[in-house]
Amino acid sequence: MSETTILWVLVISTLGTFLLRYSFLWLNDRLPFSERVAEWLKLIPATAIVSLIVPALIASPSVLTAEGAPKLCAAIVATLVMWKMRNATLMLVLGMATFWLIRMLG
Repeated sequence: MSETTILWVLVISTLGTFLLRYSFLWLNDRLPFSERVAEWLKLIPATAIVSLIVPALIASPSVLTAEGAPKLCAAIVATLVMWKMRNATLMLVLGMATFWLIRMLG
């Protein structure tokens, strides 16, 4: 594949991703969502995080050993923070901090 083709693929992919994400912001002002849909939309950050964390834990056969302990501890901390605080940013920060702290200490 030539460099020009790769560049065009990147540009078109970037534009497509931007337009897809922006469309929700644009539509939000023009089409009001019902309360039920608004409640469902609030669950998207938690669902996205779970879809990232669970496969990483399941795919790792060593998650129950000392080698996998940082991943398991970080997942537990992230789950508890999300459950109690309902703050995706805080969950990411504390989960990653737990992961790196345990890796440094271990």
